[in-house]
Amino acid sequence: MKKIGSILIIILILCIGVGLAARSIAFPIKNKSEIQKYSKEYKIKPEFVAAAIRLGPIYNGKDKKYGDFKLQAKAAKAIAKEMGLKDFNEKDLENKDLNIKIGTWFLAKYYKEKGLEYALAKFGGINYAYVNDSSRKSDKENKERAEMIYNDKQYVNKIKNNMKIYKILYPTL
Repeated sequence: MKKIGSILIIILILCIGVGLAARSIAFPIKNKSEIQKYSKEYKIKPEFVAAAIRLGPIYNGKDKKYGDFKLQAKAAKAIAKEMGLKDFNEKDLENKDLNIKIGTWFLAKYYKEKGLEYALAKFGGINYAYVNDSSRKSDKENKERAEMIYNDKQYVNKIKNNMKIYKILYPTL
């Protein structure tokens, strides 16, 4: 009986150790307070924000990316304008609070419109749409690009799986 108890204690300790390792190594959250703050402000699940930050957009382009959301300056400027942020410039993206605010606002906007998959399609192509100036592309090209990302089940499933993991590892998120 003592052997079984010892084995169960060892298994429990191993499980806790693996959970802590997964939380701190594989799925860390650097800016938990900002994620909580803006997910609450924009009424979106914080695990969705954390998962989007972890995986980032599908299209990255060649330009420099800033902050947790890996935003390119041109994309962020356009989003900041939509948000009504005044005097926004490229250096502002280095501010982690503002970067997370912009990214969370973007996710929430499209999540509220048509749900998770649609928000992911928009987020997956966030830098593509703004960097390649989608206004100069035909509606057909823009629609095809959005559909491609929308139908990228692998990307969508990765985000959903990461959301589940964050919900387990960070129950108070």
